[in-house]
Amino acid sequence: MTTTTNLSLLSALRTLAANHLDHLDQQRQAAEQRRRDAEAAYRRDQIAISRSDAIAFLATNLPATLGEVVSDDQWTGYPGRPSLGTHTAAAPLGEGIWVLYHEAITNYTVDVGIHLVVPCPCGAYIEILCEDDQALAIALDGIDRWQAAPDTCTQACSPATWPELPKEAR
Repeated sequence: MTTTTNLSLLSALRTLAANHLDHLDQQRQAAEQRRRDAEAAYRRDQIAISRSDAIAFLATNLPATLGEVVSDDQWTGYPGRPSLGTHTAAAPLGEGIWVLYHEAITNYTVDVGIHLVVPCPCGAYIEILCEDDQALAIALDGIDRWQAAPDTCTQACSPATWPELPKEAR
């Protein structure tokens, strides 16, 4: 009879051990899901901050030009990069040209601004900082003159350093 009892105890122990392992696995999966949910929420918050910062910057610094034509819902925010202290958002202007808001915070400076991102015939981009409505007007005049001969590289271009723009907009 001792053998039967020992087998019953061993069987019960195996069942308990399997149940315990299942419980630990469920806890691990739940913790992983909580981590993914927190990461997704953080990412959504960063995207929302990027968009709202772009909208506010435009309203304050370029209200007579871009502020009149770029609506709030046209902005696509990108998650910030905490290690670089960045926030970025982009909006299409048409003809392959984008307006890009970018903020980078370092230990000693805050670099924030609106850039026009213009495709160059060589495949790179021309990035033009537009600090206010006047700078934007001058930049647009320069783009109009450059587009008169659109098959020649401007030599003012650089590889894109911004988030990937959707291919259908290029």
